[in-house]
Amino acid sequence: MTDRPLSPGPFDALEAVFRLLCTGPQPLALYASHLAAGLPDRPVPLDELRVLLLHPATSARARNQVWAELVRRARTGEAAWVIGLTGIALPGLRRAVASLTGAYRGEAADLQAEVLTGFLAAMRGLDLDDLDAVPLASRLCWAAWRAGKALAWSDADYASRRRDLDD
Repeated sequence: MTDRPLSPGPFDALEAVFRLLCTGPQPLALYASHLAAGLPDRPVPLDELRVLLLHPATSARARNQVWAELVRRARTGEAAWVIGLTGIALPGLRRAVASLTGAYRGEAADLQAEVLTGFLAAMRGLDLDDLDAVPLASRLCWAAWRAGKALAWSDADYASRRRDLDD
């Protein structure tokens, strides 16, 4: 018997939908050079854009300008762009969950869901007029991590009180 879940977790589902949006004859894409210098002068599918944004040759300013555009589009409420933004953020969200799994005894899917919820709440709370002035990727991923940490710590607190009742 394996320890693998019977159904995919939130991150697996997000990655699958993100990949679907990035394939086909009309993948979800941004015309990157319109957003920042040094990026390709063509529509860049979001899965390729995710790799570009993680590459050390991409400037911090270019990264933030692309993130700002993604946040603007996601804030319109169109589901494809919300998935696109969270798909771009998925490497950071996975790191956030990985750093919290040792402190969390519950289901991994619950922790992933809480981290995603924290990420989306932080995205909705951003001031759209101030997007170019803040490092968006780190701000959103830290907010997601804090939401996951709150769940992990509340679970640990509950477990410690529960143990006392058993004695």
